[in-house]
Amino acid sequence: MLSVVMSIYKTPKHFISDSVRSILNQTYKDFEFIIINNGSDQDITELILGFNDDRIKIIKTSEVLTLYESRTLGFKEAKSEWIALMDADDKSLPNRFEQQLKYIKEVGNVKIACVGSWARYMNIHGEIIGHRRSRPTNVKEFNEMKISNQAIITTDPSAIINKKAFFEVGGYRTEYTPAADLDLWYRIVEKEYLIISIPEYYFYYRIHKDADSTKKFMLQRKKTHFANLNMKRRRLNLNEVNYICFLENYWSKLSYRVPRQWRNYAKFFYKKAGLNYLSKNYPKVILCLIPAILFNPIYVLNRVLSHVFKIKNL
Repeated sequence: MLSVVMSIYKTPKHFISDSVRSILNQTYKDFEFIIINNGSDQDITELILGFNDDRIKIIKTSEVLTLYESRTLGFKEAKSEWIALMDADDKSLPNRFEQQLKYIKEVGNVKIACVGSWARYMNIHGEIIGHRRSRPTNVKEFNEMKISNQAIITTDPSAIINKKAFFEVGGYRTEYTPAADLDLWYRIVEKEYLIISIPEYYFYYRIHKDADSTKKFMLQRKKTHFANLNMKRRRLNLNEVNYICFLENYWSKLSYRVPRQWRNYAKFFYKKAGLNYLSKNYPKVILCLIPAILFNPIYVLNRVLSHVFKIKNL
């Protein structure tokens, strides 16, 4: 059996319908589907009930939670050893669960905490616009990346996570929101658990202007630097610092903040250019690409070339 956890907060109904339907149509059928109606209107609950599937369990929150608090609520309710993540604006291919669980079974006694997959990027119309290939894709590559202290992550909502491992490492930490998933992946690896991405496209990740990763981009980048700092401190056997200490003793220093913010702004304007490209607002694409290039021309060149290469190989 598998548990599936999805949180819904201010998501367009047609996105929700596509997402829920992609789960209910999985070739692997033995799962419970825990949907957290995170402060959304009653009509969202009615929409979900309209699917008339007894695998669905709806939890209505009395107040709005963060995505990670909402997920944790679902994790606590989950009855299965393995929990699949799903976001309300994304889609899973029909064989996603079947293939991920097959991998978990085949890997044997290896201490594994998370299995994700590669992902296709899609726009608001469901059109494929690119893809993401996360690493590592096997145990050998995992060990090589771990030894060289590389960041080991997966496409977050494509993941199936071991419930025991999740709570053993402390789960999501609110202080790191909206980069709490990155902090979780770091701590899972540090507890000698594996994170693997199956090198197949079992997940469709929707890119749009209302997504949290878009609206909270700069805060997410700041929290990413916070997570990176504490990851390095832990691996040097140093105590972690809290977020206030990070702001006062690191982020406040120009020598620390400026080079990181410089890269952040390049990524921010490049992301804005991409969103405008999706909406075919080409003048704004140019207006956003100019500051992105000024902040970091090498980053922009690499991203453009990478995007062109990926489109050719879709």
